[in-house]
Amino acid sequence: DVIRTYRPSLNPASTHAFSAVIHAFVAAARRVSRKPLCTP
Repeated sequence: DVIRTYRPSLNPASTHAFSAVIHAFVAAARRVSRKPLCTP
């Protein structure tokens, strides 16, 4: 995990949660990039 290596001061639980948020955001961005912005 790049984030865990970059921020070792964070505890594993918060690091995993933060990483999950980043991955979810990236996945959402990829989904939006594949569809017109007008679609929900």
